[in-house]
Amino acid sequence: MKILIVDDDVVTLNMLKEFLESHDFTVFLAESADQAVVQVRNQRLSLVLSDIKMEDSDGLSLLSELKKKDPNIVMILMTGFGSMQGAIEAIQKGAFDYISKPFDLKKMLTLVQKAARHVESLKRAATKEVGPPPAIETPRTLIGRSPQIVEVYKTVARATLSSSTVLISGESGTGKELVARAIHSNSNRKHKKFVAVNCGALTESLLESELFGYIKGAFTGAQNDKKGLFEDANGGTLFLDEIGDITPGLQVKLLRVLQEGEVKPVGSNEVMKVDVRIVAATHRNLEQWVKDNKFREDLFYRLKVIEIDIPPLRERTDDIPELADSFLKKYSAKLGKSIDAISPEALEVLAQYKWPGNVRELEHQIERAVALTSSSVLGAEDFDLHSSDGVGRASAAESKTNDFESGQEGADHLVGQSGDSKKSLEDLEREHILKVLKQADYNKSKASEILGIDRATLYRKAQKYGIALKGE
Repeated sequence: MKILIVDDDVVTLNMLKEFLESHDFTVFLAESADQAVVQVRNQRLSLVLSDIKMEDSDGLSLLSELKKKDPNIVMILMTGFGSMQGAIEAIQKGAFDYISKPFDLKKMLTLVQKAARHVESLKRAATKEVGPPPAIETPRTLIGRSPQIVEVYKTVARATLSSSTVLISGESGTGKELVARAIHSNSNRKHKKFVAVNCGALTESLLESELFGYIKGAFTGAQNDKKGLFEDANGGTLFLDEIGDITPGLQVKLLRVLQEGEVKPVGSNEVMKVDVRIVAATHRNLEQWVKDNKFREDLFYRLKVIEIDIPPLRERTDDIPELADSFLKKYSAKLGKSIDAISPEALEVLAQYKWPGNVRELEHQIERAVALTSSSVLGAEDFDLHSSDGVGRASAAESKTNDFESGQEGADHLVGQSGDSKKSLEDLEREHILKVLKQADYNKSKASEILGIDRATLYRKAQKYGIALKGE
């Protein structure tokens, strides 16, 4: 299978070329979008792996241009700046997938192989040519670029393309309603209402009245007809938070709405048709609740047509600096304070904490620190992280040091051997530079020539990876 790799970093191009060629791909290279267009035309390529942000090129623009020429082209986008908006734009412009740097090479290989199989299936199938859906602009909701949260972005992006029910699971404070709102605001229902209700906060009778409405005289105190939330959200999205807390009786009635698309107000014999997308959320393990006969199995499967599991903050601590900075800006402006940054020591403290309250707890901690500090930089002493539930994990800095040391020990490994596919692209790049330097007897001019980069770039990469440039 032939593949084109597009990146303005020559070393990255050569690393990926060597790696993919060792796994039976025929690899072509391009350092810009213009070169990529020429290569696709001349080599009749159908599979492209491209960086998004390049010095003189834009991977998303390249995607659009290639899709105009060939709607069936399969393109994977790489980025070091993962975001929900980026994932949504990439997927809705027709990208096959979207991967965040630095990535695990084994996972990247699996993704490329999957894309290659898709290329073959497109060639075999006689499909109608359908252009990608139009890109839409949306305010950013979730924050982060870790692989875990990028997976959430991608599922959200795909969920916007249909009206299927969605079940969002995750611990309290992870941002389930933010995900629900992102799905609605990027779907074809965005011009209609997004209506949210906390199912766990109401009794069965009150929740039933809220959801389905009632007619005058339906019960004591019902002096007028009241429109229910299903009717209010008609044409839009109804977000049922803490769906696991609804009673068996309401589970039956909700199942009927999902099956028949109609509701009956309390006290009425008349039914009305509604067109509502259901997005439900829960912090409970509904699959276990089904086994324990606490939740209807048929309703469970009706709800989880599309399933999104939001990882807890302790599993994506790489996102803490970006989240903390966002909250810092928010509360500095809100409280009228000039606070410029969070110190490295404070960020280390935040990274070591387990965050039982997840992103919501982090936001509260930043707000508290901003409110109480008299400094222009938040320090470790500004945070109150002494909960017994939040005992710190292993130091992120210590972990990175261990990774660096283990990478140095393996510097002479050849690209393409079985163990190398588990390393990140940065690990592989560092090893390749070391290998070339040794081959060139640490002659920087000769090493730069072999690598296809100038000496300034070599110095920059050596500094990045902690490589000592000895000799001439």
